[in-house]
Amino acid sequence: MQTAVHFENGAAWLTINQDKHLPVAYRSFWPQPETVADFAARDFSLFGVFPSGILCSLKVPYSQFGEIWTGEGQYNWANLDAQADLFVSQAPGARMVLMVHLDTRDWFLAQNPGCADSFSRLVQTAGWQKWRLSAARMVQDVLTHLDERYPERFWAVFLFAGGTCEWFSRYPAGGLEPNVIAAQTYRNWAGPDAQIPGHAALCHTTHGDLRDPEADADAIRYWRYHNDVIADTISWFALKVKEMSRGSRLVGVFYGYMMILDSARLVSNSHNAYSQILNDENIDVVFSPAAYQLRRLDNTSGFQLPVDSLRLHKKLYFHEVDNTTHLVNDNPLAQALQKTHHKPMADLAQTVAYSRRETAQALMHGQGYWWFDMFAGWYDDPALMDELARIRQATEQLWTGDMRSASEVAVFIDEESGFYIGCDSCLHQSLVVEQAEELSRIGAPWDCFVASDFCHPDLLQTPYRLFVFLNLVKPTAAIRRQIQVLRRQGKSFLFVYAPGFLEDNGPNLAAMQDLTGLPFVQISGQTDGRITTAIGGSPCLYGFPRPVSPLFTLSPSAAADPAIEVLGRYSQGGEAALALRTRTDGMDAWSGAGPLPAQVLRALAARAGVHIYTETGDPVYVNRGLFGLFSHQGGQRTVFFPHDVVLRDVYADRILKSENSQISLDCPDDTMQLFQVIH
Repeated sequence: MQTAVHFENGAAWLTINQDKHLPVAYRSFWPQPETVADFAARDFSLFGVFPSGILCSLKVPYSQFGEIWTGEGQYNWANLDAQADLFVSQAPGARMVLMVHLDTRDWFLAQNPGCADSFSRLVQTAGWQKWRLSAARMVQDVLTHLDERYPERFWAVFLFAGGTCEWFSRYPAGGLEPNVIAAQTYRNWAGPDAQIPGHAALCHTTHGDLRDPEADADAIRYWRYHNDVIADTISWFALKVKEMSRGSRLVGVFYGYMMILDSARLVSNSHNAYSQILNDENIDVVFSPAAYQLRRLDNTSGFQLPVDSLRLHKKLYFHEVDNTTHLVNDNPLAQALQKTHHKPMADLAQTVAYSRRETAQALMHGQGYWWFDMFAGWYDDPALMDELARIRQATEQLWTGDMRSASEVAVFIDEESGFYIGCDSCLHQSLVVEQAEELSRIGAPWDCFVASDFCHPDLLQTPYRLFVFLNLVKPTAAIRRQIQVLRRQGKSFLFVYAPGFLEDNGPNLAAMQDLTGLPFVQISGQTDGRITTAIGGSPCLYGFPRPVSPLFTLSPSAAADPAIEVLGRYSQGGEAALALRTRTDGMDAWSGAGPLPAQVLRALAARAGVHIYTETGDPVYVNRGLFGLFSHQGGQRTVFFPHDVVLRDVYADRILKSENSQISLDCPDDTMQLFQVIH
């Protein structure tokens, strides 16, 4: 079998033995024959087999078929075959993924009493070679069995381990308790005398909410390891799969949740090594659930990771659409999920509106999605299945056009700076997690990257006008240099909070000025980090939910610079907190706190020359061949295009033509309208 991921006009395709497949799939913990048959009857061909004997976080089995890995080199093949046979019998043309559960089993823990349960304490086990080799043998044996019994069926191996199968390390609940294996693995990584710092040292911050590169060096070194060892483990297994299959199978993983994990979890849950996964040539596919905080119908939908870095690195992304549907509101497992991340839908119309919006979010970035029928029953209704088929048909139609990015806004999230934000801080939540929805309401598309991609040569060929750095507390020297290069080219920048505050030897206000073009001083005394401004609309108040330290304002010298405008001030002390410096060919803007409201972002984007499609706050989904708008509250919307266009509605039989580059849309409540741009 030969498999590959490739992009045509910005759209991701999967090739299996020279047959092209849309990146659209079905997945379930508890697949039912009738449901699989329903998807197959509607031309879905990609499915996932997940053999596991482990209980999920809801304390029910991941797999209804039972355990297959029963000992070292010992297997219950009947449980594996029962699951694979279900798909083969109900979907004769099925191409399948092996979603392999690498976590330690009870028998392994009994034989190795010093080993931690990797599902709950992954970081204590991840670097241990004995576990890696045992799990790799299991993968090899399972693949050998599948190849013999189901030749040419399994096109990929998706690597599952750690909390919720998403490579989470649990902390502090047991993640840092004394463990001989973890201590030795850390010494192997950091040096023979290295010791894991205690809880107090790991949580200590020298500069308020920020760690110091020198004073907190031991903690920073450990947190780097805490993330690196997980990324290294993923890469180790990815290489093994490539070797086992002689490069014939793709490898995928859940990872990189930089846009959903707050300061207490991003680094401590080990998801702050995304760039290592991006740069690993043995990893072909990355996936994540839809952003949990953006699932209500009055939200915008979103990603858990910087999705455009994946396209930049030629990797396929599957957007997991797993929210509970109206069909399972009385299901006890669905009710448990709705108490946490899932949002209940009242009826078919709401489920369809949400599903169309969630997939539009993936489609605008040229990437794929899968329907996750988590514990079965999510989609068991012919009317809903027909709607999912319509979404798949719309995907097929859009994939014939130009799906390259049309964004003029590029947003960056910095891994390096994440190591310097304290575990108890609200900074990452405010600067990144809560900023995503406001960005999606500015009336223009935006692309999102991990900051290490800022210097990627392909990114610099794109027509971005505004570069937004959300958390650039400690930029690398390469990022500092590249900002200066783009500034000379007339590009505009928006920096938030403390851009460039930290250098290798500690804080440096002069470095902040060099990076941003704005002069700063640190605020002495207490202020609440809330900003008042009237830019872009009526007066508004935004900022941090609780006090943050340090905070910054413009130095007195800024008052003498006619190019600098003060657009907002801290509500408590009145110091300058939102400012803009105009250049002859661009601008440099700064906000001392986040998240910035959509009206402020929209006004700054317009000042940078970004085209605004709508000023109503409705989320838009745009690339060169696609336009979409989701309306939560009904009414007329006027959409402004850069030029005259002809739109074909992918869900209704109609063609719309602009006049004077404008189109008026009649928008009912909770409706996702999606069009192919045909001219």
